[in-house]
Amino acid sequence: MRTFALSVLVCSLLLCSRAEAQLAPYNPYAKSEDEAQPVRADGKLNWPSFFKDKAMEDRFQGYFKIGACVGTNQVINNQLKNNKVDVNGLPETAVEGLAASLTTGIVTIAGPAGRKTLVVTHPAGVSKINVSGPMPLKHLKADMIVRFVGRVDAHGMGTDPVDALEVVTRDANFRWPEIDADKVVTVTGKVVKLTDHRLLVQVPAGKLKRLTYMLADDPKVTVDSSSLALIAAGDAVAAKGHSYSGAGAAGMQVVFASEVTVNKGLGAFDRPAAVPPAAAPNGQ
Repeated sequence: MRTFALSVLVCSLLLCSRAEAQLAPYNPYAKSEDEAQPVRADGKLNWPSFFKDKAMEDRFQGYFKIGACVGTNQVINNQLKNNKVDVNGLPETAVEGLAASLTTGIVTIAGPAGRKTLVVTHPAGVSKINVSGPMPLKHLKADMIVRFVGRVDAHGMGTDPVDALEVVTRDANFRWPEIDADKVVTVTGKVVKLTDHRLLVQVPAGKLKRLTYMLADDPKVTVDSSSLALIAAGDAVAAKGHSYSGAGAAGMQVVFASEVTVNKGLGAFDRPAAVPPAAAPNGQ
């Protein structure tokens, strides 16, 4: 009874009549089958809609879900349609800048004169991302995947110092390689702990699963990854994608990126961020 009363009240506020409520439901925010596919038949990314006012989108989705109104008021429908931005129809652009801050799937970059741009990657993870270049040893963290050449004894203890490591990303076809004792092999493992120059890694496959290696005095650490999480302040970022700078964009240019290329460089990691961390645009 309380739900029914709420539905009547909301419908009245939206200027819906009883007669309109009998018509076929219409939701201007309903997702089509095409929107469910992250990549189109032509190979281009298919972006979900961006909402200038995310709170409005959430509110009306709730109204339609409980059947409070069936979307027959044209004035309201036009307001809802105007709130929705077709990202796929936006002009395309290319931007470059220095990484300033990072949140999940979004990197803020600063271009010439400190102009801020939000680089947004596709929520389905289909944006093409490449992060490469040198990384200081102190940025090596637990759960990172590293690859290097080494040898361990029957107890999983390294026999020789490791002088080079590469931080990588596992792809869909990746299989953990097993490690045999007393053989020089390419090791791919997950970082468990780095203490001073002692590196403990985990290899889920095979009998030897926890391996310990000593690192050389000045090991070379590089990155070859498709993860934005490996970006640090000061890294050079280039992106291509659809550009938007209207309402709901937090006062910045937003690039919905199909491609993001990050070049890491020595000396860029300890510089302060060019701009303070920025809020994500509405709907992201």
